[in-house]
Amino acid sequence: MICYLDCSEMDSIGDIHNQLQAKLPLPDYYGRNLDALWDVLSTYCDDLEINLENYNDTPEDVRDYVAIMVTLFERLAEKRTNFTFNIL
Repeated sequence: MICYLDCSEMDSIGDIHNQLQAKLPLPDYYGRNLDALWDVLSTYCDDLEINLENYNDTPEDVRDYVAIMVTLFERLAEKRTNFTFNIL
């Protein structure tokens, strides 16, 4: 699965998790926080590629949160051979 996330559309933490839920294979019970995101993606068995678009256009209000999410994705890419992360 290949997923594109657009940072320019992440105006709030809620927007971030709405986009994640819409574009990633997250279960209905997904907790809408980064710990829950780690829990789901670190055990996901199929191939997954996440491409982060417009990173430089991340709204200032969520820039720190998105930076933590990027670190999470980078750690997953190091840990799992079936997970790829790119900043476009």
